[in-house]
Amino acid sequence: MSDEHTQCLAQFLRDTADKVDNGAITETQSQLLYEFQRTYLFSGLLEQQEFDEKNLLKFLVLGWYIYTMSSTIRVRDDDIPIDQCD
Repeated sequence: MSDEHTQCLAQFLRDTADKVDNGAITETQSQLLYEFQRTYLFSGLLEQQEFDEKNLLKFLVLGWYIYTMSSTIRVRDDDIPIDQCD
């Protein structure tokens, strides 16, 4: 990737992080960012070759469970304590 593309990507990620911090993203954007995070982390595990069949199964089951729960349960923003970000 060229330096120009790298800097453009870095700026996009900084801007996106600022929007997340400020609560300026929609629920759909939040879900897309979460999916991106999971994909990014998963690809890192594959590159490290530390991802055996058992961990793959755990990852897929957890992803399926989260997807299923997020599509059936709706939580209001004021139900989530802001200080419990971890």
